[in-house]
Amino acid sequence: DSGTTIASLRGALEAQGADDARLRVAVLIDNVSSRAKAEYWSRRIDRRKDKSWFVFPWEAVAPRATLIEDSQQVPERLG
Repeated sequence: DSGTTIASLRGALEAQGADDARLRVAVLIDNVSSRAKAEYWSRRIDRRKDKSWFVFPWEAVAPRATLIEDSQQVPERLG
C-alpha cells in the first residue's frame, strides 16, 4: 500500500550494483497513491477511495486470528 517494500527492494538492488534507470517493478495490484511506482501491474486501485482488502494466497496460510491481528496493525487498510 505505502510503497515501502518497493523502495526497500530498489535500495537493496542498487546497493548490489543494479542500475536504477534499468530497473523495472511488476506488482499484482498497484496503489496509485503509493509513493513508490511500479512499471507493470495487473490491476490499479486508489486506496484513498477503494478500501477493498486483498488477501493473497501466500498470506492466507496463517490462522484467521493472526490475519485479523495483522490487518489491525495498519488500520488505514481496513474499509
